[in-house]
Amino acid sequence: MVALDLHMHPALMVEAVERGEGLLRATRRVLKIGARPQLIEVLSSQTEVADIERMVLPASDCTTRAGGKLSSNETVSWLASRSGVRFLGLASVDLNPDERAASELETGVRGLRLRGLKVSPPMRGFDPSLPKLRLAILKTQGLRIPAVIHVGFSYAGGCKLAKCSPLALEKRVAEFPELTFILVHFGWPWVWGAVTLAVKYPNVYLNPLNVYTESPEEHLRCLLTEAVPRRTVEGLPPDRIFLGSDYPRIEPDRVARAVKGLPLDPEVKRATPFERAAALLRIS
Repeated sequence: MVALDLHMHPALMVEAVERGEGLLRATRRVLKIGARPQLIEVLSSQTEVADIERMVLPASDCTTRAGGKLSSNETVSWLASRSGVRFLGLASVDLNPDERAASELETGVRGLRLRGLKVSPPMRGFDPSLPKLRLAILKTQGLRIPAVIHVGFSYAGGCKLAKCSPLALEKRVAEFPELTFILVHFGWPWVWGAVTLAVKYPNVYLNPLNVYTESPEEHLRCLLTEAVPRRTVEGLPPDRIFLGSDYPRIEPDRVARAVKGLPLDPEVKRATPFERAAALLRIS
C-alpha cells in the first residue's frame, strides 16, 4: 500500500485557484502546467482508490524570483484544515531578506500548523551552497521539521540548471546532521549525486517523483532500477525513499499503480513505512 504521497502541488486545485488571485495565470507562466483545475473531492477519490492515506501539499513562495506566490502558506494551511487529516502542508518562504524568512517560517509552523519547509533553489534562482539558505535551515532545525528541497531538473522558466545539482547541498547536509533533508526529484538527471548523498549521510532521504519520460512506469523504472543499479536502491534502508506524484503533472493513482509494478524488494515499494513518515511530519 502507498500510504503517503509526499508531493502534491495545490496550485491547480479549484479551491486554491478561487482563493488566490492570479494563481492560475502564475502557475501557467512559471510551472508550464496546462492542466485544468480540479476539485479536491475528485483528487481525494483518486487517492482513495490508490490506498493513499496522507497527501503533502507544499506552498511555493517565489516573490523575489517571479513576483508572487504559487500558493501561499495561508492557502495551504486552509486547504489542509478543510480535508480533516488527509492533507498536510509544507511552508515556503522567500529567502530575501533572511530575517523575514525565518520569522515567516516560524509563523507557518507554529501558527498555521505546517509540517516542514519546502525550498526550490532553481525556481528561486540561488545556489543552495551559498549562505542564503543557512538561516532558514537553522530555523528549520530549531522547529524540528524536515527540509524538503528540490534537486535536479526544473521546468521553471529562466532557472539555471547549474544550480540544480544535489551535490550543491552537501555543505548544508554535513553542517546540520540532526536535520532531515528530503531531496525531491531524486536529483534527475544527476541521480548518482542524490543517491551517494543518501548513502553517506543518514539524514538524507530521497523522493523519486515526477515524470520526465513517457509514463510513471518508465520514469520510476529508470530511476530506481536503471539510472542506478537496482541493488544500490535496495541497499538503502527501506524507509529512506518517499514516493510521490508531483500532482498535477501526474495523477497520484497512476503513480501508485506504477510503484506496484516495479521489480524491487517489497519493502522498498511500501513507499516509506508509515511510522517513519509519521515521525518526520508529526502525523498523529
